[in-house]
Amino acid sequence: MGLKHFFIFIISLAPWVAYSQGVSDSTLIKLLPKNDTLTGRFAVSPNQHQLEPLDIPRDRGLYILTSDKTMQMRILGSVRLLTLYDDRLLANKNAFITAQIPVSKSERNIPNYNSTLSQTRLGFEVTRKTVKGDVFIRLETDFAGQNGFRIRHAYGSFGRLLIGQTWSLFTNVTAVPATVDFNGPTGVAMTRTPQVRYEFPLTKDLAIYAALEYSIEDYQEEDSSNLILVNLTPDFTMKIEKKFDFGNIQLSFLATTLTAKDTMNNLFTRLVTGFGVFGTVKLSKQTKIDYQMAGGRAVAHYIAALSGNSQDIIYDPSSGRFQPIYSYGGFVAVTHNWTNEFFSTASIGATGVENFSFQPENSYRNGIGVTVDFFWNVIEGSKVGLEYVYGKRFNKNLAFGNASRVAALFYYDF
Repeated sequence: MGLKHFFIFIISLAPWVAYSQGVSDSTLIKLLPKNDTLTGRFAVSPNQHQLEPLDIPRDRGLYILTSDKTMQMRILGSVRLLTLYDDRLLANKNAFITAQIPVSKSERNIPNYNSTLSQTRLGFEVTRKTVKGDVFIRLETDFAGQNGFRIRHAYGSFGRLLIGQTWSLFTNVTAVPATVDFNGPTGVAMTRTPQVRYEFPLTKDLAIYAALEYSIEDYQEEDSSNLILVNLTPDFTMKIEKKFDFGNIQLSFLATTLTAKDTMNNLFTRLVTGFGVFGTVKLSKQTKIDYQMAGGRAVAHYIAALSGNSQDIIYDPSSGRFQPIYSYGGFVAVTHNWTNEFFSTASIGATGVENFSFQPENSYRNGIGVTVDFFWNVIEGSKVGLEYVYGKRFNKNLAFGNASRVAALFYYDF
């Protein structure tokens, strides 16, 4: 669906929602008190409807409510301007990727300035009350795709069941600090996938989630391999989440099969798995610690700083087969609220991948990143964020390079 058709669809819904219920009042849009909306009655549980720190808050947006209050549409959006300055030329302008830091000493360090609105968001949510429970639908987009317009979330839910695209179970965005960087701190596991998910609540504070997800392993094709990767099975993911008075902890697991087909239609299949631990510890009302550690074979596309850098699978010329690469990522972050309008975060994280003997000496081995952010709540719905990030990349031969970025984010959620 193109951007033009999306806007036409949104605009066309407003009169339909009002008139389909026989509203006699000629006013199509009214301001409603919070108590008159269905916002607090999501069809999905709060555990399934997770918001990352800089997501549009649930109390923002334009609400359209039918006269019998059985259906509500929330139109939400955010205008976001990111401006940054790098001490050397880096490929990604939305996120600081340690794997993309140049190492060659012969290259001249060229500083670079960039500004983009690609983090701007637009979406809507629909909640419909039925005799068997609420049906909830969410669609959210931004402009950070390869061709601009991109779907972030597109899912529907009923009770404990969720179907569509949203955060993977191999992710916990509630245990991620606020950062100007689009991908969060170095080492974070954060990705969205098409999935079918179900929640199994055990107690008030303990639940198990299971899902079948679809993801594409990240690899670089070799002309000499004569092998084609195929997806025979979905990714099976599961997480166990426990809440405490002082925070929460999540354990995640994923398993999938890697299958390659040669020119004789022979299939080579291998099972790969990944594990992760994510959590938050509240030290006081003003201070918290977020932490994550995730790793496994062929899981690099789940780790933000490794995704898109061909670190899941590599072709082994000696055996004529693909080899899954072991990778990991993790971080520790501290957030402190200085006042009601001002808070800061500081994090240190790392990523790394397994190296093979047949790989070139300049292959990426590991990287570290340190990030410091300051946020100011200017007015309701509006924030200004400032960030400094320093990163270092190490290659297989221990050669290294470093880079720094200063960035600012200005945005308003309506």
